[in-house]
Amino acid sequence: MSFTQRNYPRVDINAPVVLTVENRLLPEARCTNISMGGMCIDVVASLTQQQKGEVEFSYESDEGTLIFKGEFVVRWIKNIDQNEKKIQFGMQFTFYDFPNLSILARIIVAQLKKNEVANTA
Repeated sequence: MSFTQRNYPRVDINAPVVLTVENRLLPEARCTNISMGGMCIDVVASLTQQQKGEVEFSYESDEGTLIFKGEFVVRWIKNIDQNEKKIQFGMQFTFYDFPNLSILARIIVAQLKKNEVANTA
């Protein structure tokens, strides 16, 4: 068993994402938390650690629709529902360019603000 140190804080979110792993579209994927380093995803799929893929994530903010695109590797997998083959997995971003880095940062800041408002209500 290896220990992976997280470099970025996680921000809770519940949002659909578009995932492609090895040229296979994974339907109904949802992001449950996000950071500058990766995402936690719930999805019905069969994956293995180290698989690579692409993610696209649209987020509605005060600025309008922000669209993040990046590449990732699967770092960990947890079974959620054996009957439905639902899993949760952690992805680590392996590539995004500077414009997408900026978009990701803006998404995280906007979601932090939303979470703060929801927690004070």
